[in-house]
Amino acid sequence: MSTKVVGRGGIALSFGGNLLGRTFPLPSFTLRFEFSDGSYSPLNSTWSKGSWTKVQGSATNRWDWTYENTNWLNAFENKFTNENNLVKVVESNTTGVLKTFGLFDGCTAITDACYMDVSATTDTRYMFRHCTSLRTSGVSYTRHAVDISYMYDGCTSLEVAPYLNTSEVIEALAVFRNCTSIRSVPLLNLPVVVNVDGLFYNCINVETGALDLFNHLFPRGDDMVHVTTFYNCGSNTEAGRTELAQIRADWKRRE
Repeated sequence: MSTKVVGRGGIALSFGGNLLGRTFPLPSFTLRFEFSDGSYSPLNSTWSKGSWTKVQGSATNRWDWTYENTNWLNAFENKFTNENNLVKVVESNTTGVLKTFGLFDGCTAITDACYMDVSATTDTRYMFRHCTSLRTSGVSYTRHAVDISYMYDGCTSLEVAPYLNTSEVIEALAVFRNCTSIRSVPLLNLPVVVNVDGLFYNCINVETGALDLFNHLFPRGDDMVHVTTFYNCGSNTEAGRTELAQIRADWKRRE
């Protein structure tokens, strides 16, 4: 476990990470954040869930948020929105968390999110929705997720669509809708899905992958909702337009 002591002003100091050559694991049910504003303290804000501890010995402004509860529903919804204080999620210990619905919904100042194990949750809807500054998101271990709808909806800066474990997913509505910076569509494994409507809707800068995913899903087309799955997908790139032209019209309608 990370060691904590109380510093000046009653601020808890976390020794997680590397201290004097020794590596300490991040505590359970904890996320480590890095803030670009070196003077920022989350203790000056109101939080409905969790507690904060300052990471000691870090060259950057890092804080650990710990919430020893399995329900992280909307924990940071619309919290990180100051473009002058960009935020990174740099470490996580999320094993056992059951609810991540809307976890970072509307956090427009988050730029990067590390790997997260959310294998215990069945619902990751809206987890990063409208995180418009999010460039990278580590692969989230979503082994038991049933509904991943809108998970990255509107993440306009996201450069790579994470390859999620989707073997048990039933609902995949608008997962990457309006992710206008991604260049490739991953070949998601969706053996039991019933709704992929809007999955890559308006992902205009895609160059490859859309046709492969369509060919993978098409044999089961009668068993799923798919009308707007590839609407406008790749329309801004020559390679993308070539693939889009080969996808059936009833998979790429606007609505």
